[in-house]
Amino acid sequence: MRVVCDTAHDLGVPVTAHCRNAASVTAAAAAGVDLILHASFMDDAGLEAVIEAAEVYFSSKGRRLSIEWTLIDGANDSDDQARKLAVIAKRLSAHVNVIALNPTPLTADRPSDSDTIRSFVDTLIAHGANA
Repeated sequence: MRVVCDTAHDLGVPVTAHCRNAASVTAAAAAGVDLILHASFMDDAGLEAVIEAAEVYFSSKGRRLSIEWTLIDGANDSDDQARKLAVIAKRLSAHVNVIALNPTPLTADRPSDSDTIRSFVDTLIAHGANA
């Protein structure tokens, strides 16, 4: 995967990976993937690998990072999650783009309600995140 990323980057092409388990997130981050999608089963090691890769990217490119956070009702929309996310966003000097889940008939997951979304964003901001 590293060779693919290095070759793409030499050509000025970003690399995106769909990662559906913890090991794939860690491997993608280590390989230099630019955008990791569907990292919903990321573990602590994967999270740290992504943060470390983001820090390297920011220090080498000087470009602000963006964290895309899709809120899923009852799964990742608590104030505790917002506080944890704020710590990471501040560490990376990243902007957090909060998105309500777009429901599909393929999953029982539902978007967070508007009050929960507002509370999540307010908690991010209160803890120093740019959201």
